[in-house]
Amino acid sequence: MDADLVVFDPRLVSTTADYENPRRYPKGVPHVIVNGEFVVCDNKVTGVLPSQTIRA
Repeated sequence: MDADLVVFDPRLVSTTADYENPRRYPKGVPHVIVNGEFVVCDNKVTGVLPSQTIRA
């Protein structure tokens, strides 16, 4: 079984996106792990895309 994990401080989470730039990453989410691999590590996007499509 694979798992995803998001590490964040709820006091620091905020958006940086707006209508002109809707795909900006949020602040306050330093780590995101998908299927055991870092997608965001120390506030930096790693470029790793370990997910897959789930089909019903």
